[in-house]
Amino acid sequence: MSNPFLEGLERVYLDPKLNPNPSLCTLMWYSLATNAFGSIRLCCKSYIPILEDGQELSLLDRSADQIWTGKAFKEIRQKMVDGVLLSECDVCIQEEAGKKCMSKRLKENRKYFERYDKLELFAKPRYLSLNLGNRCNLMCRMCFSGLSNQILRETEELLEDEANKANFPEINLASYEVARRANTSSWIEETDFVRQIDFANLDEVYITGGEPLLHSSMYDVVQGCLDHGRRDILLRVRTD
Repeated sequence: MSNPFLEGLERVYLDPKLNPNPSLCTLMWYSLATNAFGSIRLCCKSYIPILEDGQELSLLDRSADQIWTGKAFKEIRQKMVDGVLLSECDVCIQEEAGKKCMSKRLKENRKYFERYDKLELFAKPRYLSLNLGNRCNLMCRMCFSGLSNQILRETEELLEDEANKANFPEINLASYEVARRANTSSWIEETDFVRQIDFANLDEVYITGGEPLLHSSMYDVVQGCLDHGRRDILLRVRTD
């Protein structure tokens, strides 16, 4: 008995336009993504910050244009064209291994070619995936310091007693250290990033946190869309 979903999935995997090789992801040609502390990552599914000359690419110390046209992005795009599998893309690589689901890479490739005729590098990003910071009003038990400054504060208090350290999973301690060193709950409010956005040519914005509604810059992004007459931009906000 045929399975329409799997048959449709197979067509995507076999489509030379959507899947020219196992590495190429159109996001690197039109999207810019951040983590909660202003560091650049390939997309919201990638948890490994992008490095250039051994240093994390961050909007706290570089402009979006410098990153978009910089050496690291050029090298990543070339590796994708050459079919080199990247460690930063491990989530999609694992999802595609059994060819039983539609990975984010394939979803984004399909979305890209529904919007644009051919793969080309735009002068500025047309899709922004912005994690505004770990400022949050909640302390969800399945969350961690990297996405909740409330949990960060609680963790700091608990770790004042060294004996409590043994009660924390290693991954929670690692997240705590990253958030503690970053020392910011809203990187976007410490930069002029919003003024760097090319609203005139923007197509989509995906905003997360923390709790994005607690960040004044989220409203600045929305206002920027309105000020440029761009009521057609796809705006997605992940909120509590």
